[in-house]
Amino acid sequence: MKKIAISLILSCGALTSWAQSSLLSLRDSIQDNDIVSPTSFETDYEELQKNWYIQNYTDLIESKESRTISTPSDQVYIERLKRLQNEMGFEIELPFNNVVKSYIEMYTSSRRRRLVENMLGMWLYYEPIFEEALAKEGMPLELKYLPIIESALNPNAVSPAGAAGLWQFILSTGRGMGLEVNSLVDERRDTYKASQKAAEFLKSLYKTYDDWSLAIAAYNCGPGNVNKAIRRSGGGKKDYWEIYNYLPRETRGYVPAFIAAAYVMNYHNEHGISAALAKKPLLTDTVHVSRRLHFDQISKVIDLETEALKTLNPQYRKEIIPGSPVKPYVLILPSKQVYSYLMSENTIGQYEEETYAIRETAEPGVSRDFVRTDSVAATDSTNTSSDNGVAVASATTKGSVVDANEGFTSKEEVIIHEVRRGETLKSIADKYGTNTSRIKKENDLTSNTINRGQKLQITVYKKVLADDNNSSKKSESSTKRVESPKKEKNSKADKRRERTKKETKTKSHTVKSGESLDRIARKYGVSVNELKKANNIKKNDNTIHPGDKIKIPSKKSKSSSKKKSKSKKSSKKKR
Repeated sequence: MKKIAISLILSCGALTSWAQSSLLSLRDSIQDNDIVSPTSFETDYEELQKNWYIQNYTDLIESKESRTISTPSDQVYIERLKRLQNEMGFEIELPFNNVVKSYIEMYTSSRRRRLVENMLGMWLYYEPIFEEALAKEGMPLELKYLPIIESALNPNAVSPAGAAGLWQFILSTGRGMGLEVNSLVDERRDTYKASQKAAEFLKSLYKTYDDWSLAIAAYNCGPGNVNKAIRRSGGGKKDYWEIYNYLPRETRGYVPAFIAAAYVMNYHNEHGISAALAKKPLLTDTVHVSRRLHFDQISKVIDLETEALKTLNPQYRKEIIPGSPVKPYVLILPSKQVYSYLMSENTIGQYEEETYAIRETAEPGVSRDFVRTDSVAATDSTNTSSDNGVAVASATTKGSVVDANEGFTSKEEVIIHEVRRGETLKSIADKYGTNTSRIKKENDLTSNTINRGQKLQITVYKKVLADDNNSSKKSESSTKRVESPKKEKNSKADKRRERTKKETKTKSHTVKSGESLDRIARKYGVSVNELKKANNIKKNDNTIHPGDKIKIPSKKSKSSSKKKSKSKKSSKKKR
C-alpha cells in the first residue's frame, strides 16, 4: 500500500511538474501568425509630430549610435524584462515569447521608430497624469503603458469600432462610467477624467479575475469574451496564457503588445531610438468657464495659440466650450496665462461675440450679418452732425433685404465713419448694428487695431415701408395741411412739455468694459466736465470702472447754466 501511495504521490508530482513546465514552455515558445495588431500601430507619426507640446516643449536628442544596432538575442530580451520587474518594481508579470518578440520588433523597426520618438515626446506630459490616476486607485503604475497600445498617445484617436481618446473607451462604456459625450464635448478625450475612469475600470476588472493579464485582456475585449474563453478552455482556469487560443484574435496580441510597450519605453536607447528631453517645464492650471466661448475668442484676447488650447483641452470637439452659470466647464491653460484669462474674462466673452453667438431667432431671407432691423444706427446714418463722427455725404443705397415684418423692406446703405478717441471696432459695430468681422472685411483690415481719424466704410440697414418712399412722404405732408393751426399748436406744446419732463428726469449710466468719460459724455450730449461735476469726480481724474453708476446731468441744467453765465457777463459789462 505504501509503495502504491508513494508511486501515486510521485505521479501527481510529475504531473504537476509537467503542467508547470508545459505552461512555461507555452509562454516561451508560443507562436501565432493569426493575431491582429492594435490600430495604434498604424498611427500617422507625422501628424503627431505637429503637436503643440512636442513643438514647444520637447527636444528629440539624436542617437549617439550612428551604426546599425544589431537585434538582441532572446536571452537579452528576457534579462531586460526581468530587470523591469526586479529593479523597477513592476507588479505585473512580463514573460517573454515569440509573440512578445514580434511586437518589440514592430516598435523598433525602421517603419515605426519615428512613432516611438513622438510617443517619447508626449510621454513627458502624459506620464505624471497617468501615474497620479493609477496611484489614487492603488493600481500598479506600469498600467500607464496601456494608452501606448490603445491610442499611441493621441487623445483624438478613434478606432474603427468608435472607441475614442487616450484610453479608447467605446461610447456605452464611457457614458456608463459617467463621462459626458455629445456633439461639443467628449470627455473620453479628457486626459484627466478618462485616466481616472480607466484606473477605476481596471480596478474592477482585477477584482473579478484576480490576475493582471486577464484584467488587461478584459480591458481590450470585455469581460464577456474573457469569460467565454475561460469556459471554452475547460473552465476554472485563471491564466491568460492557458486560455490564449480561445481569446479573440486582437486580444491574443494585446497582452504581448503591452509587454512590448513597457519594454520599448524603457529600452529605446538600446535600439538607437532618439530620446526626448524637456526644453522647459509645462505648468498648467484650470479655470471654470460659465459662458459659451470659442477657442478663437480666448486665443485672440490672451495671446495663446489655438493649438495650445486644443492640445490641453482635447475634450472640446468643435473648439467650443458650452459653459453656463448652471453648468460651468473646466478649461486647462498654461499657468502663466491663467491670470490673463481671469483679468480679461469679460473682454473674451465680448470679443466678436456676434460671430460666435447662437441665434435665438432667425428671420427667413435675412443674412446672419443683419443684426437689427430697427437699429439706432440706421437713424444716425441720416444725421449730418459732426458730433457723431459720421460723414454721410457719401452714403449710398446698395440694395435692400426683405424684412420678416410684412410690408417692410430693410434698405442697405453705406456710410463713412471717422474714428474718434476711445472708439474700438466693437463699439463702432455695436453703434451701427453690424459686427467687427464685416467691418474688417469691408475695409480690408487684418487686425482689430484702428486709429483716431481713420475713416471706415460701414454698411447699415434701415427698415422702411416697402411702398414708394415719396408717396408716403406726400401722404404725410397732406395730412399735416388738413390739420387745424390750433391742433398743430397744441401738439407742439405737448411735445415741448414731454421733452422738458425727459430732460428734468435724472438719468444714470452703468459703465461698460472699454468705455471712457469722453465716450459717455458724447453719448448723452454733455461735456466731460459736466459729468465730473455731477459725479464729484476730481478735475484731473478720468478713472472709471466697469459697473460704476454715472449720473447724467440734464440738458435743461446745461442750458440754464449757459444762460446764467451770459447774464453774469452782461452784468459785468454794465458795471
